[in-house]
Amino acid sequence: MQVPSEIIALLATGAALVLSPSQAPLRVLAGGDTSAPASTDPSNRRNHEMTRQPISNLPFARGRSFHTLDEYLAWREQLGAMDFPWYREVAPDIYELQTNMRPKPEKTRFTRAELERQFGFQQADRR
Repeated sequence: MQVPSEIIALLATGAALVLSPSQAPLRVLAGGDTSAPASTDPSNRRNHEMTRQPISNLPFARGRSFHTLDEYLAWREQLGAMDFPWYREVAPDIYELQTNMRPKPEKTRFTRAELERQFGFQQADRR
């Protein structure tokens, strides 16, 4: 695919190029925002959740923003490899805090709804 010189010039300024699944350029976003345009089809849960505003300033987020609780929990699980606390799903919609902190927190099991409230995510339609 030949990239127009205008896009190359924009990329040189730090803008991010967002590609469609077919790799055709959709738009160029300034400021490094690489979020793709969200679908308006509410039957697709993932795309529907992506239409929400991302949540920022979360514990251990390291400057990142997250659209869904699942994205945030996946990030925390990655940080678990570096000994950061994370949540492991132990049953459907039940999560257990995994930590090496001493003393252990009193409460270590949380429902999905509790985590969504705690971290500011809207509760998603679950099925």
